[in-house]
Amino acid sequence: MIIVAWNGSGNPSAIFNGDVFKKVLRVFITAAILKLGQATLDVILSWKERGRT
Repeated sequence: MIIVAWNGSGNPSAIFNGDVFKKVLRVFITAAILKLGQATLDVILSWKERGRT
């Protein structure tokens, strides 16, 4: 909703506007990629730690 408010219209139905919709999707895609990277690092680091004990 913050992205919609910053768009200037402030109207909740503005999310169906093409430009606003792309901005919203970009945020969620970026968050998903970062979470995937975090999970990958967690697996790698826990695997290395498991080998030390």
